[in-house]
Amino acid sequence: MDRRFSVVYCIMLLIQLILAKYCQMWHLVYICILPAMILCQPTSRPTPLVLFIAFLSGLAVDLLADGVIGLNAAALLPVALLQKPLISLLIDEDVVQRHYHFSFFRHGYIRIGGTLLLVIFLFMLTYALLDNAGERNFGFVMLKTFLSSVVSLIFCIAATAVLSPKQQR
Repeated sequence: MDRRFSVVYCIMLLIQLILAKYCQMWHLVYICILPAMILCQPTSRPTPLVLFIAFLSGLAVDLLADGVIGLNAAALLPVALLQKPLISLLIDEDVVQRHYHFSFFRHGYIRIGGTLLLVIFLFMLTYALLDNAGERNFGFVMLKTFLSSVVSLIFCIAATAVLSPKQQR
């Protein structure tokens, strides 16, 4: 599973690069599948490794998509740090304890969709706060966070479905 996951993860990272570079719809909406990609990391991986993968993935998107260097990387770190506690709390504690992967088939769209929405909102809030850094008011930051989270949720559900192992879908 680890080899398949790594290949699919790299393909999803390329898709994220294309989304970040060419699919900017509006200045209030940022489409991002990186939070779903980090949430789908195998729970058998230690947290420092997941943090490292998140940082490198975010930095790659920042460098190759002409973004602010370190913005995606910094916004992904809270998601990577809270990956296991959120999965344990909101999806199923056995996923973390027994090191198996969650899936829509086993855990349902409501649980995984709610967890994805929370993770995306955390990422987008951190992203918007760091991106605007005192230039915009709180209402603008929350509007950007909300709109980006809703739009990204659709793409993240698709990314999670692709990153789920075939036998558990």
